[in-house]
Amino acid sequence: MPPATRRSPARRAPVVRKPLADRREDLVEAALRVLVRDGVAAATTRAIVAEAGASLSAFHYCFDSREELLVLAAERITDRTVDHVREGFSADGDLRTVVVGALTALWERLEADPHRELIGYELSHHARHRPELRPAVARLFRHYLDVHEQFLADGAAAAGFTWTTPVPVLARLINSTLDGLALTWLVDRDGEAAREVIGALADALLAAARPA
Repeated sequence: MPPATRRSPARRAPVVRKPLADRREDLVEAALRVLVRDGVAAATTRAIVAEAGASLSAFHYCFDSREELLVLAAERITDRTVDHVREGFSADGDLRTVVVGALTALWERLEADPHRELIGYELSHHARHRPELRPAVARLFRHYLDVHEQFLADGAAAAGFTWTTPVPVLARLINSTLDGLALTWLVDRDGEAAREVIGALADALLAAARPA
């Protein structure tokens, strides 16, 4: 009998290892998609890594906890909204034009995609029954306030004004008004009334402004 032909072993495809920063980015974006599509309760670690096409070991290599990842995803939503709003700061106009335009742009983003823009509220509600989430949600809301403070500073600089009321106080006024307005709108969907409130908020802010 002829000697058996020896087959060479099949070559395995090379394993492509992504840099840590790229893998973290994949997981943040995957978490964001799961949060928006399925909600906080469904955004488990396994669901997120499956969405990212990653492994659990990759997740634990990139992040200390699921809570850390969820907050990073929620912050990403806020930062993208602010980048969109900040585009209006370069437009010509007085302080009222800048403030009303920016607040209206914020509101229009929420109306267009409430599931995305209200992730922070859902995380806050979820944290009532999950104590391990509370520090992360507190960090998220601190981020919201920081964003509003920066908005006030940028708006005043763009229009040549200063604020007579401390900026942290005005930031909380913006945050509290938008929170209450958003929750009311979710029930009545009265966009016209919401815009009237936006105008009243702008008037309150402008009352605390004076030329630099």
